[in-house]
Amino acid sequence: MKIGVIGTGYQGLVTGTCLAENGHQVICMDRDADRVARLNQGELPIHEPGLEELVIRNMEEERLRFTDTLDAVTDECLMIFLCVGAPVDQNGHVDTSRVLDVSRAIAGKTPAYRIIVNKTTCPPGTADRIEAIFRETTPHPVDIVVNPDFMKEGSAVDDFLRPDRVVVGSDDVRIIEMLRELYRPFLRTGKPFLAMSRRDAEMVKYANNLMLAARISVMNQLADLCEALGCDIDQVREAVGADTRIGPMFLFPGLGFGGMGLPRDVAT
Repeated sequence: MKIGVIGTGYQGLVTGTCLAENGHQVICMDRDADRVARLNQGELPIHEPGLEELVIRNMEEERLRFTDTLDAVTDECLMIFLCVGAPVDQNGHVDTSRVLDVSRAIAGKTPAYRIIVNKTTCPPGTADRIEAIFRETTPHPVDIVVNPDFMKEGSAVDDFLRPDRVVVGSDDVRIIEMLRELYRPFLRTGKPFLAMSRRDAEMVKYANNLMLAARISVMNQLADLCEALGCDIDQVREAVGADTRIGPMFLFPGLGFGGMGLPRDVAT
């Protein structure tokens, strides 16, 4: 399949590269012409273990290319992934203007039926707004899909190639089966493919990161309590993590949670 990816930041570059690694023809588009020029020279704007080798190999084998022209994506690609970012302000308000603006641009240029897959973390209801833009802008049919990512900094390539699960939001059985086939090679170990409504899929990412942030915060509070009471938090953590209802992951006390996703989604 010929696939387009809008955005060559952390999410878009990993997504496009890993799809190309699986044999698809991928065009990654970014409006930053300098970034595109560097990518075409094999210079990556981010560091992620294993990513540079995959980018160079797939470029050499002509499965992956980069462009600053939207027409190259809209003219050639049946499926287009949106990976453009949705920043959050200090009050927790999500700015979805980039997602909506690029959707409007794609709708104005698309010459035929397209499948738009939003991987950008957006509040529930955003996919409905994207669909409305396409209905208003183009006479061509379109399907809007929500496909949140769960990649972690430092292991993003491995997280994409060997995911814990794949979540797809769509009410169309045909589209769900297309995405199931797209991700089938990444789920050979038996991890689940979870199909649901678009609003449910949009909510999953927020719920996931909220739960992770809560675990970290609770463990930090327990660490403070143990220190005050003369208890060893490591001993307590090991015993608590042995409970199969809780498990050992994300039970290490420290400075608190950080990164790109957790603070943003908790604020939202």
